[in-house]
Formats: sequence, structure tokens, C-alpha cells
Amino acid sequence: MAVPRIARTPVTGAPPSLALLVLGPLAVGASGELRAVRGQQGQILSTLAAHWPHPVPVDTLVDELWPEHPPASARTGFRVVLTRLRGRLPPAVPAIVHEGGSYRLDVPAEQFDLARFEQLVARAARDMAAAPGAAAEQLITALGLWRGDAFAPFAGSPRLGAAAIRAEERRRAAEELLVSALLDAGRADSAATWASGLVEAEPYRERRWEQLMLALYRTGRQAEALQAGRRATVILREELGLDPGPALRTLEADILAQAGHLDDVQPAAGALTTGTAGEDVAVDQVRAERMAASRFHRARLPVWTTSLIGRDEDLSRLATVIDQTRWVTVVGPPGVGKTRLAAEFAASTVRGTTLWLDLVDVEPIGLTRALADLTGARLTGDDPVAELAAALPGEAMLLVLDNCEHLVDPIAQLTGALLAACPRLTVLSTSRRPVGSPAEAQYRLEPLPHDDALRLLLERAPAGLSAEPARGALERLVTRLDGLPLSIELIAPTLGQSTVGHVLEQLDHAIPPDTGRGQRDRRHRSLDMALDWSLRLLGEQDRQLFAVLGAVAGPFTTADVADLVRRDPGEVGTCLGRLAAHGLLRVSATGHQPRWAQPHLLRLHARSVLAADGTLEGFDERQAMRHVTLARCLATDLAGPDEDRAVARLDRIAPQLDATHRWLVQRGRVDEAVTYNLALWEYTFFRQDYGRYQWLEDCLAMAGAGESARVAELAAEGALAAWARDRFLPALALADRAEAAALAAGRPLPLAALKARFNVAAYEGRTEDAVGLLGRLLQESEGLADDRHHADNLVVLALGMAQWGRREEAAAAASQGMAVARATGNPSSVAWAGVALGSVELPTEPDRAARAFTAASRLARTVRNRWVDGMALSGLVTALRRQGRTDQARRLLAEVVRMWGRNRSHGQLVRAAREAALLAVDDGAAGTAARLLALSGDVGIGHPMLPDDLARLADVAAAHPDGSVEAPATARLDQLILAELAEPAGGNSRPASGREPAPRRPAG
Repeated sequence: MAVPRIARTPVTGAPPSLALLVLGPLAVGASGELRAVRGQQGQILSTLAAHWPHPVPVDTLVDELWPEHPPASARTGFRVVLTRLRGRLPPAVPAIVHEGGSYRLDVPAEQFDLARFEQLVARAARDMAAAPGAAAEQLITALGLWRGDAFAPFAGSPRLGAAAIRAEERRRAAEELLVSALLDAGRADSAATWASGLVEAEPYRERRWEQLMLALYRTGRQAEALQAGRRATVILREELGLDPGPALRTLEADILAQAGHLDDVQPAAGALTTGTAGEDVAVDQVRAERMAASRFHRARLPVWTTSLIGRDEDLSRLATVIDQTRWVTVVGPPGVGKTRLAAEFAASTVRGTTLWLDLVDVEPIGLTRALADLTGARLTGDDPVAELAAALPGEAMLLVLDNCEHLVDPIAQLTGALLAACPRLTVLSTSRRPVGSPAEAQYRLEPLPHDDALRLLLERAPAGLSAEPARGALERLVTRLDGLPLSIELIAPTLGQSTVGHVLEQLDHAIPPDTGRGQRDRRHRSLDMALDWSLRLLGEQDRQLFAVLGAVAGPFTTADVADLVRRDPGEVGTCLGRLAAHGLLRVSATGHQPRWAQPHLLRLHARSVLAADGTLEGFDERQAMRHVTLARCLATDLAGPDEDRAVARLDRIAPQLDATHRWLVQRGRVDEAVTYNLALWEYTFFRQDYGRYQWLEDCLAMAGAGESARVAELAAEGALAAWARDRFLPALALADRAEAAALAAGRPLPLAALKARFNVAAYEGRTEDAVGLLGRLLQESEGLADDRHHADNLVVLALGMAQWGRREEAAAAASQGMAVARATGNPSSVAWAGVALGSVELPTEPDRAARAFTAASRLARTVRNRWVDGMALSGLVTALRRQGRTDQARRLLAEVVRMWGRNRSHGQLVRAAREAALLAVDDGAAGTAARLLALSGDVGIGHPMLPDDLARLADVAAAHPDGSVEAPATARLDQLILAELAEPAGGNSRPASGREPAPRRPAG
């Protein structure tokens, strides 16, 4: 049966009162007509709307427009887009207001469809008890504001995607609230029609099945109600591997028994009175007197002597959520600051009387008595809910229930009943897991953002600790502490007795012992104690799985864990879901498959549990062997057409790859370590994972590595890794070791050793040696059956010949290399051959070269090949310069410098410095050119350059023999180059006309 929901299709007209519409395709309304807003203007307007009514910093808006690589003129571009957007808006509202360094959307709530929707839903929630029929009409009006997906079509960005998810979740809650209102109003037929469509739309939400079953039962269709329950059970078990929850099972049993309470309907407004107005006043007076005598009025909220840092936005959002519903639970992992946030909110709220109840020591059987003690209620045992309600005042009141995670079932029952009995009661609860009541809204409290976490650490650290000398170490410490306020509060005082480096080293292996003796909650005196409290709330199966996850570094999928523990994926997924609900795992969605991650400190605790059980080493070994096998299997894909999938798989488990290498080396597993590192070498090199370049040398240093059958290969690839880090002498030494090992084993010299020697000779300016090595390299590779390496060697030949001015030989090698590369289907090989084709065309046809370099860069990025991408972009800079497009070349060069700086490639930065010097020469800025040339060293040494460019640099060096750059000793080469690129070129960077210099004809 189709749900009679309001149509969610684009319309041409808007209600006259609405000026801004985001519940569907973005539009502004004027005189009853819709005006679409698209592109970058729509992104800005949507971002402002998502933060309404709060201001949004300019940096946030700029980042929304250019999330990856913002141009140097990003702020100027933003102002242009903003001006155009303002011109497109109606004259009155919505208006964009500038406030300091931020912008705010000025539009009344009544004229903003999302705010209007939330107003109507909040009003309906308040009216549910007294007038469910009126509440239903308000909800139908609210849902009628939806015209499509929220924030369409901009929900692809992270910020707007999150806002769209929140809005969609509120819509779902409103739909379910509508069905409840219809049921309470005695309109079971309408409720059944709505509920039927809702379960078709989202069959995994058990609440909708419960509503459908109840509606069908109340319309006399008992068999259909039971059939719906069985269908829900089948869907949940077969598609999710879950059993129905207790509420669904209880409802099914009540329907079978035809329980009398299922026919109960809330009375409509005015159907029941309690007496005269005077009697009502007397009741209120009695309640007020009881509250005045209660223990609560002598109680105090928890008080902290330190400031709350980084939670302003959470307080604002929590206020918004609690305005829309009467019960909100703040959920989050242990130590995230739920109690502190609730106390701060309660202290600043204007919601009348506030009651605070800490439930940490309360057992399930004692919950009612604890509330009675708080309120002064006298319990006789007949109707505790009515007696508690009678003890509460008639005015607005906030009840805070702290630490509910061990009492979720009794709290769900008792709080729901109290809310129904006390229309002006609002409840704020904190818990490590949701309470699970239909009346409850959840606010998930996340760890502190990085900057706020660093600020908290510095404020709580002993006086005198400065951020500047050890800023990098402090930032790593904050990351290692997962942004959890509790962990930061516990660690900060220890920085007076230990260095930051020592604390970081300690956190690599174990959680620090009891350091929080001043904490008011005994569970928070150490991180281990806080985590043990959470683990006690789990079943045995979940506790065991939590511990096993200590063997998994970084993000993982359900299938990864199922393979590790050798259990059914559906069963494992259910356990992981429960751990995430308790705040012990983080979860994010990638396609149809969730990705999980265990925060670092929780992983350390899990590893300590495994160590205590004596099972840690076994799980670590099993995990390491899985990755050795995976690396060996993916090595073929990395060299073939499926490189993109292999790279994506390895990227996803990158932290696990690091952990496996460390384990193999520490345990002396030479054969597995050699196999593992050789299988991953090309992935490591092309992705420019600089820290992993050392892995090959780690293996060579292992005891027994010299006896490995593959030691020659290992040393040869290690020589390439050393060259890539500009360590030329170690590279040659490793190449010699590879040759000696190959001769001893009677095997040919690995090509990687020849390639390393050639690269060193080329960079050192030893052209004759480089030509000889190149010929030998090509001769050795022709007899191989490995087309991938043959194609790469042809590319190296083409690049060398192009740089040395032997264009015909270069063109032939590049064409042959491209043909072989295409036959392999490997994206990296094809992109690398594209770099060769561009280099061949560079001296005489810079236009064609630019096209080849651009295509190579795009293809390289599809497989995250940073090496080929950087080489292609470096070539593109040269092509743009030789076309006379110096401004574009300079902007792109700045991006290239940042890329090589991140990859810590000194040799490529030297090349970039020389390219920047040539741009300065073209601009007539000889002084800048001389300084840049001084940064790059001897012009005859380094990455080979075109002969005419090399001659121009030599002229600059000869004309300015004393060129130098004054810079701090700690300054990095990339920073110095960027500083010179940003420096005005002495007023002669352009001709007096202001036009670009005429393109210079390249040398033949």
C-alpha cells in the first residue's frame, strides 16, 4: 500500500511566506515563485542555511568552494561569488549579513522552510498529550514543506552532507510522530495507511513496524498485524542478521493475546477534566509546597573550577535539539565529556527548575526510589509514576539523569511514563549508549576538534609549557589521545615530570596508570578504569571481540574482522554495531559497507586485555600473515589493469600495513618480511610514502637477511629508495650489494640496481656514465617477459634522450614505451609513458607537451600515483612557461612545490627552484632568479634540464656569482621557494603596458 505522504517533487511555486527553501532543490522564494540557486552561489547559500542562525567564518565558506586545492586568489573568488549571490536574492529576505570575519543568513524562521518544519514538529510534540488530532494536522503541514532531498544538490560535501542527514533524520522522526498522533487521536485507519508506506520506504526501522502492527490491530485486522510482524522478523534476520528488538516481540505477543491495553486511545483535548479551576490551583499549590520541602532545593549541580573548552557549538546545538523534543540523551564514548556538557547546559538553561540525579551508584531496582528521594515524593507502591508526577511542580522543569548506560531499560520505561504524566517536564540524560526509547532523541558528542584539544592540553598542562618549541610533538600527542577531554585532562599534568616525547613513546605501548586522583567520578581516575566500566556493560561475546580488535590497527571492515576471528560476517557485524552503540568504535559508511575504527587509546586497552589472556601474540601473528598473503596477491594487480582497486584496498588498511612490517621485523621473520616488502615496494614508491622507504633497509639489517634467496632484489629496490631520498652514496652502496649477491647466486643483476645507478649518474651530471647505464638497462629488459618493467625502462630511455637533445631516439622510445604500456593496461605505466611523450614534445611543441602532461597527471591521480603526477605537473610548468603563460606556470609551480615538499623530495625541489628561476628571468627579475639559483646549487647537478634552459641558468649564475638567500637554519627548501614565488618581482615582472610578455619562441 502506498503511503499518502506529501508529494516530494519539484514545484514551480512556493508558499508566499517562504523566502528560503532547502527541503528539496535549493531555491529562494519571491512573490510566490521559486528561483533556483545553483553552482558555487548555491554552495555558499546552502552552507549559510545549514548553520542558520549562526554566523559562518569566511575560511569555512572558502573551504566549501575549494575543499581540495584552493587557488591563491580563493578569498577574492569567494567575494565575487558572494556578490553575484546577493544580486540573485530577493530584495528583502533572505539577506546575507557580514559580522566581523563571518557571514550570517538573516531570515525569519517563519520564512525558512527547514526552521518552519522544525517549529511545527516541536509544537506538535508539545501538543501530543493534550490534542493529538491537532498535532497530527501540524505534522502533515510540516511534512508538506518537503519537495525532495534536503540541500539538494549540494549534499555531496562533508558539511552539507551532515546537515542533510540531520534534516532527513528529523523528517523520519516526524513521520513516525505523525503515526503516533493519528493513533492517539483514534484515527487508526489513517495511521495504518501512513505506517504501511513508511515501512516500505525504510524497512529496517523497527519502530515503523510496531506502529503498523498496532494500527492494523486497532482497525480489527489482527491477522494482518501478525503477518506484518513476521515480515519484519524475516527482513531483519535475512538482510541484517539481527533478531527483532524486545518492543517488537512484546507487541507481537500482546496482539496474539489480544491484550486490553492495545485498544487504549488518548482522550482528545477537552474530553476529560480534573475538577474546577479552583481545585486545579489547589493541586498546583500542594505540588509547589512539596517541591519546596524536597531534598532537591538543597542540592547543587556539579561544579568545575576549570573552564569548558571547545564545546560552544555543542551547547548551541544541544539547545536546538532540546527545543524540538522533550527528551534528549547525550551519547558518546567514555571520557568524551558528556557529564561536563550536561552540567554546563543545565547551569545556563532558562527552562525553570532543574533537577540533577547522578545514577552511577544506582541499581536498576533502585531507580524509582532515587527519583523519589530527589523530588521528595512519598511512595506507597500503588502507582509510583503518579506519585512521582504529583511531587513535581507544575511549571517548566529540566530533569538531568547522568550516567544512564547501565539502567537503559528501567529509564526508558519510567522516563517515558513521567513525560506523559508531566507535560512541562523536559529530560536531559547522558549515557555511553542510547536508552532506546521511542520518545528519546539522541545527541552524539564527538571528541574535541584538533585545535580545541590542543588548547585544552596547554591550559591543563603545568605553567610554563610552551606550544612553540614542541608544537609538532604536542599535536601528535593530541592526535594520539583521540581528542578525548578525559585523556587530555589526565595526561596534561604529567607533562611537568616527563617530556612530550617520552609521553608519546609511552602511549605507543600502554595507557598511563592512575593519574586522576582528583577526579570526582572514581571511574575517571584512569583511562583503564573508565574503559573497564564500559566493558562491564557488554555481553561476553562483545567483550571478547572488543579485545581481539586490539590486533587490528587502523580502519577495518566487517569482513576483515570476520576473517581474523573466523566467524560469520553477519554475527560479527551485529557485535560491531553493539560496540559502536556503546561508543567503543567509530563507524563511517563507504558505499554499502560500514568501516569501523577503534580509537588508539581503546586499542591499547584491548591489547592489554589480550596480553593478560596470553592470546595477543597469536592474534598479531594471524593478522600479520593475512597481510603478507594479501600483499603477495595484490602485487599482480598493482602491475596490471586493476591497479586502482589494489591501491584502494591497500590505502584502506594503511595503518595495518605499518603494524605488519613492524611485527615481522621485531620477530625476525626474514622470509615473510622480504616477501612482504618486495610485494609492496611499487605501491610505496609511487604513492611517495616517504616513511616506508626505510622498510627495505630495515629488512636488509635483519639477522639472516644475507642468506635470503631474494636479497639481491631487496638491495636493488633499497638502492632506488635511497636515491629517491637523495641519499646517493647509500644508493650506490646498495646497488653494489645487489650486484655482489646476484653474482654469488649466479643470477642476473636486478634491473632496479641499474636504474638506481643511472638515476644517480644523471642527477650528478655524469652524462656519459648515464648513457652507458641506460643502454645496459634497456638491453637487460628486452629479454624479460615482464612488459610492465620493459615499458618503464623505455620511458626512462626516452626521458634521458629528450633531456640530452637526442629527439629522434627519444620519440621512438616514447612511442614504443606507450605501446607496451597500453598493452599492459596498467594506469601508472600509461601515465608514465605520457610523461615521456610530453618530454619529447617539450623543446619545440609546448602546446602538445602540455596536453600530454595534463592527461598523464589526470590518469596518475586515479591510482594516487604521486610520483608520476608530480613529474607530469613539473613538465606542465615548463610547457606553460615555454608557451609564455607565466602566471599560470607560477601558480601551478607553487602547487608542485607544496607537493614535493610534502613528499620530502629534495631533488625535485631543486628542479622546481630552477624552474622558478627561469620564470623570474622571463619576468626580468634577475635578483630573484639569482636567489632561487643559489637555493638549487650547482646548475650542472640535479634533475636534467633542456639544453637551452640550462644555458640561460648558467648565464644567470655567471652574472650573479654572489647570489644568496638569508634564511633561518631550520627553513625548508619548499618554504624558501614559495617565499620567493610570493615575492613581488621588483616592479619589472610585467611590461609597463600591464600585458603578459609575448610568448618566446622555444629553441629548436
